[in-house]
Order: sequence, then structure tokens, then C-alpha cells
Amino acid sequence: MMQTLSTDHIEQPALPRAYGILPEERGGQDMIETTLSAPTFGEFDSTLTLYRWWTDTCPYCDASLPALDSLREKYAKRGFKVVGVYHPKPPSKNVTEKEVFDGASARQFKGEVVIDGDWSQLHKWWLDTGNRNATSVSILVDIDGVVRFVHPGPVLFPSDEKLFAQENNDFQLLDKAIDSLLPKKEAVMNIYNHPLNDVHGTPVNKNLFDGQVTLIVNLASKCGLTPQYEDLQKLHDRYKDQGFSVVGFPCNDFGGQEPGDADTITACASGYGADFPIMEKVVVLDNDSQCDIYKDLNFATDALPEWNFGKYLIDQHGTPIAFFGSMVEPLSSEIVDRINELFGSQN
Repeated sequence: MMQTLSTDHIEQPALPRAYGILPEERGGQDMIETTLSAPTFGEFDSTLTLYRWWTDTCPYCDASLPALDSLREKYAKRGFKVVGVYHPKPPSKNVTEKEVFDGASARQFKGEVVIDGDWSQLHKWWLDTGNRNATSVSILVDIDGVVRFVHPGPVLFPSDEKLFAQENNDFQLLDKAIDSLLPKKEAVMNIYNHPLNDVHGTPVNKNLFDGQVTLIVNLASKCGLTPQYEDLQKLHDRYKDQGFSVVGFPCNDFGGQEPGDADTITACASGYGADFPIMEKVVVLDNDSQCDIYKDLNFATDALPEWNFGKYLIDQHGTPIAFFGSMVEPLSSEIVDRINELFGSQN
């Protein structure tokens, strides 16, 4: 059963800020650095939570919800979540939970959804605390209930249109506030510190890739992108004398397109003239079987392959610095230019 929020304001001493907020005249900024009591449906359980009121009669919510969900995806691993608080207009409107969930899904919102059916929480947190008019408000709260950012709504999404220049700036301010307030990631020192086996299961010397720039690729033998093997080898050959290697990780996660054993995998590679190092078959998806290297790759880049032949560029220290999707060709300028930057050369 879905519950509405309930809270009161408690004054909090001013805290130093390392990020920008909206001008005072925009409204709601008097809430910054006050403390809210925990919601009735549970304690504040994330480092940062953004509560965004939305409704199905607000056209700007249609654009704002997917934009805010992109922030949820961007920062989720650092302790950020977004709660979409549905408030029907008018409050007397009857709506089912299914309709609310379907409405959130239709707006490409995948965060937590609750219903403030009678607007009671909207009044306690917002409408009854000052001269407030808009109802599609966004309030950023830390794990102690301290308000860190307030946007009086309803338009909160990135846009290149002059009409929404102010709102675009607001979205960028919110993005920077979230990044500033969340704990920073510890750098991944060297992903090759994890034990590795080659495609036949033989342990690989842990120093094999010391000082090398590498491109890690999840391989598949029966994929429409399998011909990328050929250009991966060309890339490997172009830079290998400078200290570069393509490193392949066979993976059967996508479409079951790497079902074979080591001999089948190496036969496929040989068919394209590829002789770059290929490791043991792994799981790259984020589940209990995910291999340690891909955990580090995901942690460092906030990206995982969505299909075969996703590519990570690793610097000479074993630190991931960029991710390229499956459709980015191995010899594309996107990849080649980044490799040249690491070598300080033009090829």
C-alpha cells in the first residue's frame, strides 16, 4: 500500500555550501539548511533523496520526470535516489495506484513512486510554509533530513531552447549540487590487479599489461558485430609497438551469442586474423556472477555494455578513462583520438 509523506520543519544552523542554489526571489530558498522530519513511509535511507511532486495534468512533468530519472541513473551508485510524489489535480480526483505507476512508466521514470493523494505532505513541506504557488516542486534532502536544494517547479530539465534557458541553468545547478554533496568515488587504481586467466583457463602474468594502454572489449562469436574483430586487430597492430593492446573478454550475456568453448572462440578470432590477448569467458552484467574487472569498470565509468563489443579505454596505470558503446567502430576517431592523447602523439 502506498503512503503519503508527513513532516515538519526544524531549524538547522547554516552549513557551508560548495555549490550554487537558486536566487532568493525564485522562492523556496528559505527552506535551504532547515531539517525535515522523517517521512511516515520510512526514514531517509539514501545519502541524498530528491522528492519531486508531479501530476498527469502537468505537461512540463512529462519532460522533467525523465530528466530527473537520468540524474538518478547517473548518481545511484553514489547514494542518490529520486522519489516521484504524485499529487492528483484536483486533490479530489480519484486515481488508482496502477494508473499512477503506469503514468510514471509512460514518462520513463524508474525511481520510487508514492502518492500524496490529499496533498497533505505538499502542504506540510511546501504550500503552508511560505508564499508558495507552484505545486510541482523538487526538494533535495540529505540522509539527516537537511534540505540542500529547492526548485519551485515545474520546469526542470536540460534544454537548448532560449525559452527554457533559466530552467536549463536550474537543472545544471541541481546536477552540480548532487555531485558536490555525494561522496566522491575512490579512484580505481589498477583493474589488472585482479587475477586473470586466458581463454584456455591458464593464469595470466599479473604484470602482462603494466605500463600499457589497453582497450577492453566484450567479445561474441555469433553477433552481427563480430566482424569488428578485424578492425580491433588493425587497431592493436597500429599501436602495439608504442605499448598498446586490445584485450578481449568473451561474454555470453547478450543474446547467447558466445555459447562456445575456448577452441570455438579462438577459431573465430583466427578467422578474422586476430591474435590480440583473449581472456577467459566472463559475465559482464551487474549481477552476483559479474567478474571483478567489470565491477571495477562499471564503478569507474558508470557504464556497462548493453550489447556485445562494448569498449573501455584503460590508461598506462590500469585506470579506466572512457567507455565506448558497441556501435562505436574500433578505428573511429572517438577511440583513436583518445589513444593518441594517451601517447601524446598523432597517428
